[in-house]
Amino acid sequence: MTPVLSPSILSALETLASLTAGEQGGRRRVKIRTKEKCPRCGKSFQETSLGLLCPKCFTVPRRFFIDLSWKGRRVRIYSFKDGTPISSWDLAKKVAGHIEYEIKQSVFDPSLYVKSDVKRFLIENYFEKWMAYCETRLKPGSLKERRRIFTRYVLPFFKTTDIREIRSSHVLDFHNHLQGKKFSAKTVKNILDELRALLRFAHKLGDIQTVPAFPEVKTVSPPIKWIDEETQLAILSHIPERHRPIFIFLITYGCRPGEARALKWDCVDFRNETITIRRTFSKCQLAELPKENDWKVLPMLPHIKEMLKDLAKDRRSEFVFSHAKNPYYGDVRLGRLWREACKKVGVDIPLYAGVRHSFVMQRLELGFSYEQIGACLGHRVLETTKRYGKLQAHRLTPVFAKVVLFEKALRDRKQENNS
Repeated sequence: MTPVLSPSILSALETLASLTAGEQGGRRRVKIRTKEKCPRCGKSFQETSLGLLCPKCFTVPRRFFIDLSWKGRRVRIYSFKDGTPISSWDLAKKVAGHIEYEIKQSVFDPSLYVKSDVKRFLIENYFEKWMAYCETRLKPGSLKERRRIFTRYVLPFFKTTDIREIRSSHVLDFHNHLQGKKFSAKTVKNILDELRALLRFAHKLGDIQTVPAFPEVKTVSPPIKWIDEETQLAILSHIPERHRPIFIFLITYGCRPGEARALKWDCVDFRNETITIRRTFSKCQLAELPKENDWKVLPMLPHIKEMLKDLAKDRRSEFVFSHAKNPYYGDVRLGRLWREACKKVGVDIPLYAGVRHSFVMQRLELGFSYEQIGACLGHRVLETTKRYGKLQAHRLTPVFAKVVLFEKALRDRKQENNS
């Protein structure tokens, strides 16, 4: 049914209609309009102190919008920030007044009102935009883990939140929510780090003014598991001979299993006796750059050169390490071979720790510097290498050497007192 004004105010309509020209003569920046026409006469509605109406038929529109010019472009707003449609004159005046106040305070942002803009800033939609950006910058495994964290923890908590509305208090509530789940400190930190990365991305694009403060989550580095060279040789002896080459390569260079699996013959230079680590497997997908996003050139040691030449004679694929009819080793296959050999030796250590962590710890034992070891592993930050030395208490023995003299003095004094 078409809305019609009550008879009690009809006598004032002519006067009110005459006020329209005077009311609009003030050149307001923010105006209230409607797209509707009078359903009876088809003419446009006119603005009066009582709102928009048809002076002939006394009908009023059902929907309104705010019309203004902002920074050289025309902006039409059909709803409030929370998505409530402007369905009455009173609400239209309220929204218009709010916008005028924000303009005076220099905080007006039309994207907070425009429905299409509001939708793209919802955290679930903005996350997909961020993931599209990350696809060319992260390894498949990292992308998969990022999506898992967001879909399992972040999005269920924030739901349809506009990222521009996320404040430090919301982050603190999220932190408390995660702690209530009794997650480890490391897990809580990882989840918060992913949310912070999203907000930093939004800040970099200028979609949010500041990144909210995040609570500090203190974590404790777990003990580094490693084995000595003798144990590695014992494990290697229980691996079938046809599968040993890739494990010999891993133990020799301490590279990541995914890097050894991804090694191709185009990275083996017999003439210059170098091996270039330029690819890696992330989960089950081949990535054209290793984790550090940079190539590592390794010297071809004599025993490795001899082993690679033997493999080259029976080359089966473009990958250096292949087996049976498979062009390369899968992550599951490689891990199973290692675990079965470890079980026979009576050792329980993951492949990564058994080769990469052990490579570092063995070299530290031999006195090599963090810089030397970091260069071998391709670490871009020295702190990454230094974390391997935190738990080596026996390496601190020389620092406390003078304690021996102190202990001797205490014993001598005690003997003097007893005598």
